[in-house]
Amino acid sequence: MAAPFVLVILDGFGYSQEQNGNAIAQAQAPFLKKMMNGPDCVLLKASGPAVGLPEGQMGNSQVGHLTIGAGRRIPGMLLIINQAIQDGSFFNHHYFQPTNTQLANAPAIHLIGLLSDGGIHSSIYHLEAWLKALRRITDAPILVHAILDGRDVAPRSAAQFLMMINPWLQNYQAQLGSIQGRYYAMDRDRHWDRTEQAFDMLTEKASVHFPDWAAALEYYYAATISDEFLPPTQLDAMRCIKVDDAVIFFNFRPERMRQLIERFIKEKSQEHASYGLYSMIDVADTVPHLFTREKISGTLKEKLAAASKRIFTIAETEKYAHVTYFFDGHRTESYPGELRVMIPSKICRSYADNPCMAAPEITQTLIKALEQDMADFYLANYANADMVGHTGNLKATIQALECLDGQLAQLAAAVEKKTWHLTHHGRSW
Repeated sequence: MAAPFVLVILDGFGYSQEQNGNAIAQAQAPFLKKMMNGPDCVLLKASGPAVGLPEGQMGNSQVGHLTIGAGRRIPGMLLIINQAIQDGSFFNHHYFQPTNTQLANAPAIHLIGLLSDGGIHSSIYHLEAWLKALRRITDAPILVHAILDGRDVAPRSAAQFLMMINPWLQNYQAQLGSIQGRYYAMDRDRHWDRTEQAFDMLTEKASVHFPDWAAALEYYYAATISDEFLPPTQLDAMRCIKVDDAVIFFNFRPERMRQLIERFIKEKSQEHASYGLYSMIDVADTVPHLFTREKISGTLKEKLAAASKRIFTIAETEKYAHVTYFFDGHRTESYPGELRVMIPSKICRSYADNPCMAAPEITQTLIKALEQDMADFYLANYANADMVGHTGNLKATIQALECLDGQLAQLAAAVEKKTWHLTHHGRSW
């Protein structure tokens, strides 16, 4: 490596011939379009079996980074869990045996998870499997606490998913106890006030509640509040989570469930609480889980570290786990010779209000690192296309792309300058 190698991941960035609603096509982004129209541009499949997902399933940031970092196709948790349900091994798990007295004898069981078919953090079909498995071992009340999506699916699509689960609730004698947007229950950016609101609603009787989900949605939609931002809300059927109840988190992607689970663990550590906590996959050491994510060996950074190459990894808070934990094949520790830099994400309700996000700070930090010759390999994530695109605001997403274009042009110029210097003068050290 005579010159630095910079791998830039444009999260959420893709290609489509469709022009309508296509922020990338509509943005004034000369640098990006020059790159995309150049002779070295290659299109890669980023969904379905190409990245370890079921046929027809859209890709996402997690599997994208995992695949790039591993350099090969890794079966995703969605595919693994779907197969376990289909072949019956899911229902034969020892947690679903009468000998699991904590589940079988719990006064009530609470299922918490994202209710959508987005397939990125959860699958609505996994909820039915949980209900079926639980009813085999207990007659206790089962409460579903639905986290509404509005990001990986349409902003106001909750009704279709809530109607979908109605037959399952009736068939397995379960009830819908509460609804809330993922903005509260699935925060991953240490906004503990949101997590606390979600926790309080689940564990304490509220003075305000709605007769059913339809009434709640009608009220919040009239106030221009979409699914993602729907406040933690109890329904008339609500039964709060109490001591000795079992609490199950059925999302299969960990990072957006971790804060809420940590809040329950904190409460459980108090003498007066003895929740039985369970999760779909390994999230916390003290929480039993059904599935364990495979640790991937032979990743790109592992190979670079073995060759004594210096690594510089950077992203803003929203995507820090992706360039570390996921890119590194579910490894949490940094590699020898790796410097990790996390730029704080902007605090705002919606990134449509701040489409540049932390891109300028990432660029300037990278340029400074290049000038100081801090690494041989640089890995950077720009979150703009993904996080602003998720808002559904086309104008803001176009602005995000145009900001990103300017940042990438600056970075490319810095890389070219550094490469020329090293080619002509060698490394200063």
